[in-house]
Amino acid sequence: MKKTPKTLTDIKETLIQKAKAGKRPAPEMAWNIRALGGYGWYLGVPLIIGVLVGRLLDAHFPLGASFFWTLVALGVGFVIGLINAHLWLIREVKNIRKGEK
Repeated sequence: MKKTPKTLTDIKETLIQKAKAGKRPAPEMAWNIRALGGYGWYLGVPLIIGVLVGRLLDAHFPLGASFFWTLVALGVGFVIGLINAHLWLIREVKNIRKGEK
């Protein structure tokens, strides 16, 4: 079982050991930027689609409040976006781990 670093000194030593072993201690900056952009797309697109569908449903099926279906569809879009982002992140981590072996 691997030892989990507890202090900054332990983390520094671990990073130095990985650098000496030829392993990358952290993903590249480009991957971090791509990850942020990916989260935006995977989370933002379902949210926007949810709002548009909700507004359409509110126009055709009013239930008293003018924003009922918009809120419901926004919540559904948020959950779908979180699931999409989570699945994408799992795939990316598997690809990174596969590249380290």
